[in-house]
Amino acid sequence: MIDEKPATLKIPKIGEITCSRDFIQTAVCELRIPTVLELDSTPPQKFAKAIKREYPVYSPSKDVAVNFGSSPYTSTRHTFTDRKQRWVVTFKSSAITLETAHYQGFEDFHARLMHIVSASKEERDSDFFVRAGLRYINVLPVGQEDLDGWINKDLAPPLLDGTFGSVTEFWQSVRGSTESGGYTLRHGLKEIAPRQPGAERGSINYALDMDFYRDDVEENEVGTLLQSLHSEAFRLFAWAVDEKARHYMGWKQIGKSEDV
Repeated sequence: MIDEKPATLKIPKIGEITCSRDFIQTAVCELRIPTVLELDSTPPQKFAKAIKREYPVYSPSKDVAVNFGSSPYTSTRHTFTDRKQRWVVTFKSSAITLETAHYQGFEDFHARLMHIVSASKEERDSDFFVRAGLRYINVLPVGQEDLDGWINKDLAPPLLDGTFGSVTEFWQSVRGSTESGGYTLRHGLKEIAPRQPGAERGSINYALDMDFYRDDVEENEVGTLLQSLHSEAFRLFAWAVDEKARHYMGWKQIGKSEDV
C-alpha cells in the first residue's frame, strides 16, 4: 500500500498587502539546535560580543525541568535585550529565540533573525536546525458581542450565532500540514494578559495564535524557509479576519488575489 501525503492547508493566495497597523501582540521565532551542553555552564561570549551593539543587556537565568523518576535537570537561559527592552534574544543549550512585542514588519524581523543565525554559528557548532518555527499572536480589540464582521464566519460559528450564549472562554486548537512543513492554529476568546505591568487583569478578546514550522532545516535554507513560513501565516491570518478588522488595520491590497 502506498502512503499518501497528508492534505495541506488550503487557503486563498493573496497579492501584496500594505497595512498602517496590526494586531500582533507577540512575534517569536524559535530555532531549535542540537544540544550544546557547554551553554549550561559557560556564557556564549563570542555570540554576546557579535550582537552587543543591538542587544547590550545580558541576563542569565536558570530553568529547572523535573521528570518523574529522575533527578531535576537545570539549564541556563542566556538572555540579551536591547536598551528599551523591546527585543529579547535567548540562547540556551537547545534553542535560540527572538521575541518582540513591538513588531515593525517582517523585513526588520527577518534581518534580525539572520544576524542572530550568523552570530551564533560557532557556539552552536552545527550547520542545521532541529526545527525552525515562526509564531504570531494576534489579539483583536473585540469581545464576543462585537465579533460579527471582525472574524471569518467559518472560524467560530457558535460564537457568532449565539449557540453557546455568553461565554467567558472559547478556545480551539487545529494542527495540520502546509507546503513548507506544519502549523498549529489556536484561536478563540480568552482573557488576554495586560501589556502594562501592574495592571490588575486583562480583558477578554479574540486571539489568533499561529505557529508555522518545519523540522530538520539546513542552515543555508533557513532564511528562505522563514520567508515561506511568514507568507503562509499571513495567508491564514488574512482568511481568518473579516472586513471590520481589515478596515481597522488600514488594509490595502496592491496585487490581485488568486485562489489556491
